[in-house]
Amino acid sequence: MLTPGPALGGAQMTGVLSPTKNSDQTALNLRQLLKEAKLDERVCVFWNAIPWSLGPRREPTDDEMRHGVGYLRRFLALVPERRAVVAMGLVAQRACRQAEIAAINVWSASPLAISPPTGAASTKSKRWIEVREGLARAAALSVT
Repeated sequence: MLTPGPALGGAQMTGVLSPTKNSDQTALNLRQLLKEAKLDERVCVFWNAIPWSLGPRREPTDDEMRHGVGYLRRFLALVPERRAVVAMGLVAQRACRQAEIAAINVWSASPLAISPPTGAASTKSKRWIEVREGLARAAALSVT
């Protein structure tokens, strides 16, 4: 993902860094998507491309990305037997490319990017389905 969430109920407000334990819409979306994909969050470790607050919503600078990628490489070195990496959002995907980490690329769980399918298909609801399918691929890899 990108960074600890700034929304009301998000990690910057609560101090809880698990994206499934907060009450912001991104956390609610992620919980629902994990359930739909049958991916048990207990087998997941969540990490942000930029593991610190960027303050107001903005893209990270090149220098911030370099630092974030360094942390990502060191973190992933601690889990060498991981089954999958899911890069949620464009910044996370960029970080994985820069770190030379193979990843399942999906949209961010943010309500700015996706929304649950209801009635007529929309861009955001199609993205929801794409995220669910990517998480389902990760779930299939997590089975021993």
